[in-house]
Amino acid sequence: MSKMSQKSNSSLSFPRKRESIFTCHSELSEESIFSLSFPRKRESTFTCHSERSEESISSLSFPLKRESVLTNILFIVIILLTFLSGGNLFSATQDSSSQSPLMMTKPMEKILLAKITFGRFIDSSVSESKVEAALSLASELSGKFKLIPGELRDSAVAELKQQQAVTSAMAVAGKLNADKIFVVTLNRLQNILRVDISCIQVSSPEVKLHGKGYAHLHYFKEAGDNPVYDPMILAAMQRALADCVGDSLLYEHASGPFRVFPTSSMVVGAIEFVEDSKFPEWEIFSKKVIMSYDLIESVFEEAKNCQDYAVYDVGTRDSMFAMFGYRLVENYRPPAIEELKMYEKFEVKYYISGLIRRVAQGAELELYLSYVDYNKLSIIRKEKGLLQDDNIDALRSLARSLTKRLLMLNSE
Repeated sequence: MSKMSQKSNSSLSFPRKRESIFTCHSELSEESIFSLSFPRKRESTFTCHSERSEESISSLSFPLKRESVLTNILFIVIILLTFLSGGNLFSATQDSSSQSPLMMTKPMEKILLAKITFGRFIDSSVSESKVEAALSLASELSGKFKLIPGELRDSAVAELKQQQAVTSAMAVAGKLNADKIFVVTLNRLQNILRVDISCIQVSSPEVKLHGKGYAHLHYFKEAGDNPVYDPMILAAMQRALADCVGDSLLYEHASGPFRVFPTSSMVVGAIEFVEDSKFPEWEIFSKKVIMSYDLIESVFEEAKNCQDYAVYDVGTRDSMFAMFGYRLVENYRPPAIEELKMYEKFEVKYYISGLIRRVAQGAELELYLSYVDYNKLSIIRKEKGLLQDDNIDALRSLARSLTKRLLMLNSE
């Protein structure tokens, strides 16, 4: 088991009930959540509303000054095309000729956005209107949903107040003929952005849905360490919407960077090093502390290309350990139970691990794709290859090749 140094082992408690750092609106109800307000104060932890008291659904307030949602949508599109597609706007958007007749004739469901909340690591450059713009564009790109503009929502609220009527989310939704009520939450963990959507179906308030979407923060501004959020908010929002409505092919008809699918979170974990004294010593094994880190970086560089997973980079993975008080991650030892429980709290679903063993022909590298099941790993698939030389470049090449096979990526 991994011997991970930590500040205080006794300070870590893992309750039997599965909890999540990212859990948002787990007790979603009309009475407790939908107070239709945009809080200016950022949440202090990743956990959203887990300790929220019963809120008055009559306290409905929106900012008087609103940024133009259309301006933000155009900005998101420009950023997306600049960084992700390199094509023109018309080739990247959905092709109406590829839509099914059912999609083209069925009325789009209307969404009322009730609340936006932020985790503490989302910086102040991300405004509510940018999030609203991303949801609006994600809805339009689906061809099935349409976000009710904020101006119409605010107008309906003002009208209900003038009539001295109840200004609950359900009342506003009824007045605007909305089909769904959404609460959107943004969280950031190092280089991973996560969007959560909690939904109530207006016609059946007892039906509560939840979806989550991930995106990797690839681009950063020159000044400081602030990420460029806009295109990633849209990608994560699309994935969260598809996950929420249970339609993994919601954006299959879209083109370019807009063609996304829901993903499950994945971590590249330890590669265990097993030496054998009866063979000549290899530098790869004598320097296993360095080599193991290099090895998991090589695995990540290939794994990140798989569209089925949101793969946490090594820095983001290590930030989880830091949050739980671990000082050192030993990448050459198999994971401890405490580590797996930590991943459970971050809702990490898949895990790549491995083993490199000294053999007569050189060294044998084996990689495993596993499902994180509470305090154990359930192996789904494994791949094995032989390293014939004590060479780091050869090891990197083998690791990349095995990762491609493990995740069934296109062969070189």
